[in-house]
Amino acid sequence: MRDIFIFDFDGVIVDSVSALKRIYYDFLAQFDKKGNDKEFDSLNGVKLADIIKTLKSNYKLALSEKTLFDIYNQKIMCMYENVALNKGVARTLEFLSNKGYKIALASSAKYLEIITVLNRYKLTNFFDLIVSGDDVKRAKPLPDIYNAVKNKLGKANYFVVEDSLNGAISAKDAGMNVIFYGKTKFKYIYIYIYIYCITQILDFVLYRQLGCICVTNTDKIKIKLLAKKLKISEKKEKIVDEIWQNESKKRKLFNGKILSLSGYFFEKNSFVIECFEVEYKYFLANLKADFLNLNIKPIGISGIIVDELKQTLVATRQNVTLYNGFYELIPSGSLETSGHKILYKNDLKRELKQEAGILDDKILAITPLCFCLDTKQNVYDICAKICIKNSLNNILKFKNNSEYKNIQIKNIDSIFVKKYDFVPTSSLILHILKNSYHKD
Repeated sequence: MRDIFIFDFDGVIVDSVSALKRIYYDFLAQFDKKGNDKEFDSLNGVKLADIIKTLKSNYKLALSEKTLFDIYNQKIMCMYENVALNKGVARTLEFLSNKGYKIALASSAKYLEIITVLNRYKLTNFFDLIVSGDDVKRAKPLPDIYNAVKNKLGKANYFVVEDSLNGAISAKDAGMNVIFYGKTKFKYIYIYIYIYCITQILDFVLYRQLGCICVTNTDKIKIKLLAKKLKISEKKEKIVDEIWQNESKKRKLFNGKILSLSGYFFEKNSFVIECFEVEYKYFLANLKADFLNLNIKPIGISGIIVDELKQTLVATRQNVTLYNGFYELIPSGSLETSGHKILYKNDLKRELKQEAGILDDKILAITPLCFCLDTKQNVYDICAKICIKNSLNNILKFKNNSEYKNIQIKNIDSIFVKKYDFVPTSSLILHILKNSYHKD
């Protein structure tokens, strides 16, 4: 199925949100009223007519809605005369257009406001479709504006670049994937990925081709274990047990606990991952019989070792359920609970010891890189860089183990990732780390 990208206008294409906030405060100040950031955020992405109705009601404004509309609209029109593009917008639109992707714009702003800015910056021709607030009766957070795009462009994988809660709800309720521009603490709205620069969409396109996407780059991660249990019918439970028995006859299996994703969001400066425990047999059964729809999203850990010579470890996976025979970075494994705590750095240390014989005292630092999703297997990973003392040539203990064969020491810059050679998560980690080296 083809991919289609949809961009919001205010805050995404143009750097207008801070100016719109000033207009909101200035408008209310004219009537000796004082607004607040919470109210502004709730109105971000909403049609102006609806904003006026809300403000007139909330602040008991005496003037008519039409007069209030005209006052507010005049301020907005003046703002658009000088509004700047967000950095990287033109480059991103040109990239997507050259790659053959269809591009749409969906905004609660008026068409005249949108087209005036797009023409000024010579961006109009990049868009295959523009849907404005003039085209729908009901604005965001209702899904009408995104459904209008879908009705025009047809069936596709839609990726919507949004920067507001109202916009995210609108796109999600239209059945689309939300690429959120900025950090958000919206706990109950599923965000597909977070970006902090519009040009990160270029990386997103590459990562999708690799089979793994970066949900967010982050160096601060918190994990919360929820007291939640998998809900499953007796009929499905029976199917799970049958699959487990059949698979156990083929190879040795262990039905341990794994952690399944419940949700994620930002809390202050930390990326928070919420998860719950579930038995491995349910995940395996869902792999073998996806009609079970158990909605299990396992979370694992993946690391990349970096020694003093900028070398790392690469090996071939063996005796495993997923990606048998593929290359992978070491270490990689499961996320486990310790009491009611989840200590992912300890899990990485454990895997490093088991897979390569490298002990804790050789580790200088473990730094989170990102949280990612293997889109082929629907498996999430916390990814980290592990800096170690000295050279791997002096401390590597194993060349083979039960999970890996042909463990090799490689210079990171010399590793060329072919699309089908590497586990997707390892491909993503390598790409992110190499990018960071080039920036440095």
